[in-house]
Amino acid sequence: MGNGQIRLRALARQRHWQKYETFSREFEKAARAVDPALSGSGPSRAQLHRWMSGQLKGLPYPDACRILEKMFEGETAGKLFERYVPEGAEREAARPDEFTGEIVQNIESGLTDPEATHASWGQRRSGPGRPAADRASADLQNVPFPERLARKVTGLGHVLRWPPDEIAEIASLAGQLVDLSLTVDLHIAADGICTVTYRYQSLNLTDRAVQRAPRDLWFQHSRGKLQLTALREGTTKNAIQRIHTADNMAKFACQLSPPIEPGEARVFGYTCTGAEFQKDWYWRQAFARYTREYTLRVRHVGLRECAGITATEELPDGTESLAQESVAWDYDGDDVIMTFTRDHLQPNQYATLRWEPV
Repeated sequence: MGNGQIRLRALARQRHWQKYETFSREFEKAARAVDPALSGSGPSRAQLHRWMSGQLKGLPYPDACRILEKMFEGETAGKLFERYVPEGAEREAARPDEFTGEIVQNIESGLTDPEATHASWGQRRSGPGRPAADRASADLQNVPFPERLARKVTGLGHVLRWPPDEIAEIASLAGQLVDLSLTVDLHIAADGICTVTYRYQSLNLTDRAVQRAPRDLWFQHSRGKLQLTALREGTTKNAIQRIHTADNMAKFACQLSPPIEPGEARVFGYTCTGAEFQKDWYWRQAFARYTREYTLRVRHVGLRECAGITATEELPDGTESLAQESVAWDYDGDDVIMTFTRDHLQPNQYATLRWEPV
């Protein structure tokens, strides 16, 4: 499809509608103007992210296309989902130091006050690029720390194919340990005993190496004490330091070797056994850190038939919404397998998947 961002994203940014709440408000206005019956049909956060990032194959449903064409009058739905390079972008691409300057500014602000400026993923700090004289020839060891961190984040973003505005957004979380991905694999045996495996890809945006990552687990039921085993995957080794363990809960820390240096992303994980499901079939995941991608994969052995599956997302302010569009499920013999995904999650947010046997 070529280079450039999705036209919808560019037009939304021009109108300052890039925040989810703002876009949703404008979408609702257009929906009521097109047909009052379409009120409340706005996209979820995950849907909007797919629209803006170019992950959507084809076009949204016809009603959504009608509303988008009302929002952006003069544009067709097909054109809104094309990639385009704005006029003058070639000249902008020739000035990478100005982009780096914005990233440096974001990182400096985050390191100065890690907690004060992270209301949501959509609120970026930006400003004019800093002067870049002699930057390319400087010895990296003599470059100020925020700039070194900016270079690492920018390089990682290129490897992971993040668009420039997302690199800047990630950089605005400086001062934090950010989970680029969190994958939870839940295997429930026919008798209710479960094994859960966590895998993190964590990016260190602080000014110190991360050697220790505190974690905790809690289950409603268990058979004896929970057993924890570190995964032996990848280049980062993980040892489990137990802090407190009861029959159905565990507080522990992942001791990482080598540590995650500033600006680096590493994968580590662990498996927990001994937990038990008895009659309440759900998984509620709390997020303690900014999390770019969350995936829950469930295999329930011998369930045979599932009467219903419900997915919800709870925001830090307590607002709860359905997230059914992020669930896929199927049968594998007598087993039920489910996958639940969410994107761009904040601290103190929750995602819950519930399923009901027949």
